[in-house]
Amino acid sequence: MLLVALGVSVSLIQALFWREPRHARACLPRLSWRLWVPPGGLRWGILLAVSGLGIGVAWALVTPMLVDAGWSLERIGLVMNVLGPLVGVGTAAGTGVLLRLWGRRRLLAMVSAGQGLLLLALLVATTPGFVEAGLVAALLLMFVVYGAQMTVLYTLMMDHADPDAPGAGLTSQYALYYLFTTLWGWGGLQLAESLGVATTTVVGLMLALGFAGALPFLLAARSSPLITETLE
Repeated sequence: MLLVALGVSVSLIQALFWREPRHARACLPRLSWRLWVPPGGLRWGILLAVSGLGIGVAWALVTPMLVDAGWSLERIGLVMNVLGPLVGVGTAAGTGVLLRLWGRRRLLAMVSAGQGLLLLALLVATTPGFVEAGLVAALLLMFVVYGAQMTVLYTLMMDHADPDAPGAGLTSQYALYYLFTTLWGWGGLQLAESLGVATTTVVGLMLALGFAGALPFLLAARSSPLITETLE
């Protein structure tokens, strides 16, 4: 705990001594309402709400599955809090490079397909004889998909942020994404308690595939009136 506290204190000290550069600013609006107005504002809101479905369900289910598979708490902590995040950071860095080469639309589609593969790996992990292999594959995919997804979504959120209030714009979008991702995870746990992990994973997989199928519709219109090119 002391090491964790010391690690957190580094960023707090940096924030304490940081001074924001002076620059001209417009009057900040109370609400970043322009983010959600047509054309495409509602579709963008729906995309943010459902884009974390696969990650939310997988993240909620994977730790109980690791416990049921006999993993020790030390091993779970090492994978979930040390090795996994390292994979995610590396994926995020690589995704940043690929954004320039392939564009936002293609990578967003790839991340959506990755969520389906992640839930498929979890489904494999519910099959006797394939538990360990399925869990290892699911853990790898979970951090890869999460690292890539957050890089793409953060980029798009910044694209959508009102230049007069970029902080409010980014925060409101991430809050929507985080709220629904948490709700997807909570719903997955409730469903797993009554229907079992395998059935819940199948339901999550179908919903994730449905989101991937709806992606062309959600991206059919310009996502925000504030920007000219978001998804090229």
